[in-house]
Amino acid sequence: ARGGAGGRGNSAFTSSIRRSPYYKEPGQPGEKMEVVVELKSIADVGLVGFPNAGKSTWLRAISNAVPKTAPYPFTTLHPHLGVTRDTQTPLTVADIPGIIEGSSENRGLGLGFLRHIQRTSLLVFILDMTASTTTAQGANRDPVRDLQTLYAELDAYNPDIRKSRPSVIVANKMDCGAEASRNLRRLVQSPVTHVVPIFPASGATGDGVEYCMRFVAGAIGSTR
Repeated sequence: ARGGAGGRGNSAFTSSIRRSPYYKEPGQPGEKMEVVVELKSIADVGLVGFPNAGKSTWLRAISNAVPKTAPYPFTTLHPHLGVTRDTQTPLTVADIPGIIEGSSENRGLGLGFLRHIQRTSLLVFILDMTASTTTAQGANRDPVRDLQTLYAELDAYNPDIRKSRPSVIVANKMDCGAEASRNLRRLVQSPVTHVVPIFPASGATGDGVEYCMRFVAGAIGSTR
């Protein structure tokens, strides 16, 4: 919006016979407009995953943030931010509320949180390696299917999200025994993980967390 033409004060009209003039020249009004500004970046790293995949636990493990954790879905209702402790360059990390099948159609917590994902520079897909259950809709849950669903929801919302930023996969909850190990083998062999680095880890115990975040910090640094 352009400002209006400026006026002149009474000092502009002084003369040898008019030392203190009582008049002035008023300015003209400027343009007015309403502008909606949308924040396009909230964090360097976005933690993306299904509800209860361990995103909040992961954020606790890498930062001093204390998001709520509990054994039920949608514990995180809005993004939590933390700053990494152990990376050479501090990174801002966002714990994005859980994405489910149909999020791109505004199911679950819906479009608002898909929008947050595109405000990050790198995506960390957190997968629950113990997921091998049947949902209320009768669909089987497992890490490979979860990753396929996350990819599909992001692509349905905005195909450029995955194309325009690097990503890594965290095989989380590897401290949970043989089932997690079996699922990790399936994940590594799946074509859906082609060319995306996979990091076996446990946010609860801290195993593998530092190694993964060093890689993430290097990937972020190469994009700056």
